[in-house]
Amino acid sequence: GIRENWSSKTRNDMSEVDWKAHIKRREELSKQIQEDAEFIASEAAIKAQEQWENARPADDSHPYLLAKNVQPYGIRIEGENLLIPIFNLAEKSITSLQTISPNGEKRFLSGGKVQGGFYEITNKDAPKDQLILCEGFVTGASIFEATGISTVVCFNAGNLPIVAKTIRANFPVLKLIIAAD
Repeated sequence: GIRENWSSKTRNDMSEVDWKAHIKRREELSKQIQEDAEFIASEAAIKAQEQWENARPADDSHPYLLAKNVQPYGIRIEGENLLIPIFNLAEKSITSLQTISPNGEKRFLSGGKVQGGFYEITNKDAPKDQLILCEGFVTGASIFEATGISTVVCFNAGNLPIVAKTIRANFPVLKLIIAAD
């Protein structure tokens, strides 16, 4: 995951023309990498949406849900794996999926966008003035069962502040409660 710029020549080894050409090449490469990542993410979002639509609703008999003693809260199942959609508020769509196997192994859809994405556990009786944010699905399901307050699953600790800022920007009067692991 480490990304560094490297050149066998230093700035002092290059003429002004060579340095400017080098900077331009780096900028073009960076732009191409960004465009490639966006294309891969858009393809993954299409795949995630198709997978989600073709999956059947999960029930509480799935081994993972039984082991964790929580309800499925709208997630689906494909084969033996639970599917949890990752919804992005800015894009107003599913951008990826998390799968959970019967033994609890969790994976994200390759190339899918997770950053800024979440899954909400709620119902019509939940208070409308507050929201709890947490990391994982089971944590979110347990919190919702204990409190009845709508809970947002952010999938990992690094994504939690990003989702919180997005929700705050879109719903400034909503009381946000962070349930950190």
